[in-house]
Amino acid sequence: MIATDRGSDSAPQIPPEVWTLIFEHLGSSDLSRARLTCRRWNQLIVGSPSLLGKFELKLLEKTLHSEGDPIKDLLASSTIRFSRVLLHGETFIDAGTWWPRIGRNLQVMEMRNRVIDIPDLLELLRGTPRLKVLKVCSKYSAEEETIPQIDFALDSLEVLELETDCPADLLCMLAQMCPRLKEFRLNVVPIVGLEPESVLREVIDFIRAVRNSLESVSVSGTEDNLLEELLDVEGLRLKRVSLACCDREILSEPGKEQLSVEELRVNICSDEVLCNIGKTLPNLKKLSCGFFENQPTIVQFLSFMPKLKCLQITSQWIKQQYRPQLDKVSVEECQNVTSVEREGVGELKRL
Repeated sequence: MIATDRGSDSAPQIPPEVWTLIFEHLGSSDLSRARLTCRRWNQLIVGSPSLLGKFELKLLEKTLHSEGDPIKDLLASSTIRFSRVLLHGETFIDAGTWWPRIGRNLQVMEMRNRVIDIPDLLELLRGTPRLKVLKVCSKYSAEEETIPQIDFALDSLEVLELETDCPADLLCMLAQMCPRLKEFRLNVVPIVGLEPESVLREVIDFIRAVRNSLESVSVSGTEDNLLEELLDVEGLRLKRVSLACCDREILSEPGKEQLSVEELRVNICSDEVLCNIGKTLPNLKKLSCGFFENQPTIVQFLSFMPKLKCLQITSQWIKQQYRPQLDKVSVEECQNVTSVEREGVGELKRL
């Protein structure tokens, strides 16, 4: 017996790439059993996007009926360990007795519904302890409800993406259950009566609540001074910031230096504001921005961004000069640009 064990231990290991090719021929049910075989197989399957894609469950609004639905019974007894679920429809699908078996292994949940009912959403989230990515799209908010006290946490949640016309309730609720959130994306759908200043306060309060782990923020549809507000949040150490704003004064004057931010995307800006950004974000490595018309022929902001490596611009400048530290330059929609120059490389092709 000992000799056999030693022989087994010394046997050549099959490379992970080969196992992946083998697993590609299996369906979700067989892959579920393979995941239970050993930790190595489970890690290999979970680490492969193509294999994990086989564990996707899509439920439309008309898929499940209220009572006595055989599909619910099937899901309640399913042995497939779904890693991703898409819930699409005008209203939330009630969780019921079938959800715990489905939700306990989920890593990604995407909901595209027109009405969000807070109690139903809480019931779904309570049953997803391993959730890593949550995407919620709601065009119409439910009637005003009191946000209950949250008695559980989504400790594995790292990515939160919201698209809604009424983010206040969602943000208030989710702020209580996302202790390790790394990436936050928000698109506020404009509606009549929505107060941008109120939305801005809710967004900042949420970011402040999850600031200890947050690394990336992408927001559109709020007030244009969000960047200034973000820079004032104590303890926030963002690496990536993306803001859709249309105010040339998104940073009217230099703020306190933020050494952590390495990537910034703003859709419209001015040379003066970018100079302030460069002074405030000295470690900026990647910048994507648009420009107002009537900017100076030779801009100054690059002299305040010594570590910038990648620059993407949408503009209508006449001529532009770039610092030699840039590794990548992308210029789009520049109808009047005649040349792009870079020291040490010479003139690039005419745009």
